[in-house]
This record gives sequence, C-alpha cells and structure tokens, in this order.
Amino acid sequence: MKRYLSLGLSLLLLCGCTSTVSSVTDPPDSSPSPTPLVLAEGVVPLDQALAESRELDLQDSVNLKFLPGLEVECSDTVYQGQVMQLGDFADKYSDTLLHWWVPDEVWDDACLTPQEEQMNLYPLGPTYEDENGWYADVWCTGSVIYARDDGKALHFSQSDYDHVGTYALFSPDTNTQDSYPVEGGTLTIAQAAEMGNEFAEAWCGLTDYPLELRVEYVEVYDRKDGTYFFQLNYQSCLNQVPLNTINDTFCKGGMDYMAYSSMHGIIASVDGPCYWGTGNGGVVPYEVAPCASILPLENAIQRLSDKLSSYTAYEVQRVALEYRLTVDGTAQTPDQYRLTDEEGNSIPDVEVNTIGGSYQLYQLHPLWVFYMDETPDKELVCYVDARTGEVSFIDNRPVAGT
Repeated sequence: MKRYLSLGLSLLLLCGCTSTVSSVTDPPDSSPSPTPLVLAEGVVPLDQALAESRELDLQDSVNLKFLPGLEVECSDTVYQGQVMQLGDFADKYSDTLLHWWVPDEVWDDACLTPQEEQMNLYPLGPTYEDENGWYADVWCTGSVIYARDDGKALHFSQSDYDHVGTYALFSPDTNTQDSYPVEGGTLTIAQAAEMGNEFAEAWCGLTDYPLELRVEYVEVYDRKDGTYFFQLNYQSCLNQVPLNTINDTFCKGGMDYMAYSSMHGIIASVDGPCYWGTGNGGVVPYEVAPCASILPLENAIQRLSDKLSSYTAYEVQRVALEYRLTVDGTAQTPDQYRLTDEEGNSIPDVEVNTIGGSYQLYQLHPLWVFYMDETPDKELVCYVDARTGEVSFIDNRPVAGT
C-alpha cells in the first residue's frame, strides 16, 4: 500500500503543502540549459489567440470531424517556464491531513508510523494504519492515500470486477443521470462526480494546494452483489490549465513528455469516498511568465490536418489547451538533502525517484490537444505545440494481431 522501497539506491521510474517560489534557493548548476525556443509562423498575441480560439466555429475537414456540441477548453492565461514538484508537503501538513481523514474517536497514536521510522520508503511521509481498515498516508511530493472500510480491497482488486462503462464528464454526449445502486442507496454519475469534486475542494482548502482538482472520468464497476462502485479519475489543473495525463504506452509517439497522473477516488456507498489519493502530487510555479504569443486554434487545426492522412476521417471528441511537462533538473540544494546512498552519502530526492521526486523541476509546454479516442489504455491523441507548431501523437490502440 505504501510507496516503494528506496533502499538508498537510485531507481529509474518510468512514469506512466504549499512551497513558495521565494522559499526555494536557486537550482543547482546541474540543471540542464534551456533549448532556445523557435516560435512558429502564425503565432499571435496571447489574448488574441485565446479570444479567437473560443469563438472559433469548428468546421469539419476531409480528415477531421468535430463532435457536435464540442466546446473548446482554454483558460484566460497560459504560462511558460518552470514548475517545481512539492518537497515539504508532508512536513507542513501531515498532522492536519491525517486527522482530517481519521476520526478523532478512531485515532490511536499507536497506529501512527512517523516519517523518521520509514525513510526507506518513498515518497517520504508518515503513515496511519489500524486493524479496522483506516489508512492515511501523506507524501512529501504533494499527495496522500486515504482508505477506509473496503476501499483498499476495491482499489487493489479492481480487475476482479466487471467494468460496466466509462463516463467522460467533458463530453456533451455523456448521460450523467445514469444511476447505479451502491451501499446505502443509489447514486447517479453526476452525484458521484459532485461528491468527488466537493471532497477534493475541501482537501485542497486544508493546505492552499497549488493545483485545482476536478473529476474528469467516472468508471463504473459491478461488485456482483447487487451493488456497484465508482472510480473517479481526476485532472490536475494549474491556474485552470490541465496537466495532460495521457501516457505513451507503446512509445510510438516519439515524445519525451511525462504523463502527469492526478488523484483517483473510489465511491462504493452514499457516504462518499472510501479510497482517495495517489498520483504525481503537486507542482508550484518556480520561474514562470505568461506566454507572449501562441498559435490560435484555427492555425493548430490546419497544421494537424496537413499532417494527417487524407484517406481517414478522425472524429475529434475534445479539444483543450493543456500543459505537458518535461523533466528539467532539480531545485533541491545540498542543505535540503535528506536521503543517503549505500555509502551513506547525502543525495537529492531525484536520485531515488528520477521522475516526480521532490523539488523536481519541469518545463511547461502549452499544447493544443485533440482527443480522438480516450478509451483507457487505447487512447489516440494528437498534439500541436502552441508555440512551435510541432505536431505529435500518442496512439495506444493495440496493434492488429496482438
């Protein structure tokens, strides 16, 4: 349930609170130098690009068909620069977050394992676990794991249950009034999503969390006892711009970006989540500024259409301006080191967790994202870099015959 063993070694993890900028010292010299950015022809001032994109009447072309009723998703501001993985989230907020989940009448000090007694586990942080199913784990990187009742069992044995369907909350075709019996009553998809969003909002409010969390998908599973449970898949947003979560499973897209996993939750009763948390945690602005100019959506659509085959028509189910992240060094300085290698030498967190370790720096890459298919593990997604115009793809559809 708890993280993974670090054993003082450098582990390569293939992925897929609030620390302030002023409290972070300059990044070590080992941080890579930024690659000069060459803007594409057709970029216009940011405000103009966003306004034109929101008002754009999406027109079908020979190889792009837009879902009727589709609304373009873009924020009022788009940033470029570096963001940083939270590093001291557990130090600041673990007491608050543990007690918020575990009721006072349940709490037993003997069930708490402090961070200092499990430094071989990463992400760092304390853990509460009792024999009655209450579990709480706070991570230095800006996340938690909460579980109660049969939440852990449902999470870890999810494949044992029949998957009934997935509801994409952003789609105009999704019927969120579908209802399913759960323990204690019946919930619609809309009610389950609202529960998840209210829970996330309350949790974020405890810590001035730097990201917004919203339920993006609801998956339904049959418990085979007359009831169902919902898995909530969240999306993390930085100032209303989503961090893209799609992982290039087969590495066919040639992209070096990481998929930034958000929170997950499970609702099996009318009482709300029985499991909640995990994901990559939280990032805060480190050295960012608004983009001066980007490509308007119409230009991005033309670039994508020119790249696609004219013999196939792709149905676009969603269009959004999102961020992808690339690893860009670390902001952790030697005085902040807290881990050691096999020889007892102090090392930065990113030598234990090479992607997503505390104080990890990432470059923000704003992209226009075109979702053709978001079926879990079978995604087909196209990207147009909003600054450079580069077109790239993630195609997780199974290869025929496999």
